[in-house]
Amino acid sequence: LQTYQGPLEVVMFDDASTDGSSDVVERWRDALLAKGISLVLMGGPESASRMPAGAGFARNRAVEASTGDFLCFADADDESLPERITMQLEAARSRPHCIIG
Repeated sequence: LQTYQGPLEVVMFDDASTDGSSDVVERWRDALLAKGISLVLMGGPESASRMPAGAGFARNRAVEASTGDFLCFADADDESLPERITMQLEAARSRPHCIIG
């Protein structure tokens, strides 16, 4: 759970994963929507029949589908501190010519 209070969108591109990632995220749909967080899922089970296209491909598809002004990436094996989004957004706004990660 993040401490950030503001508009938030989760965009996930499942690049032929076999670990059930899409199902895990889909189970969170109602909880996310209840908190005002929009969810966009792409790829999914049908992509499991093809070879993965790679992290860059997946990130580019997610970026294309996103609607926000700022992006924050997280992979399936990442963990984030509750303050991550708030801290990164503050840093990005105070340093508009920098990439914050």
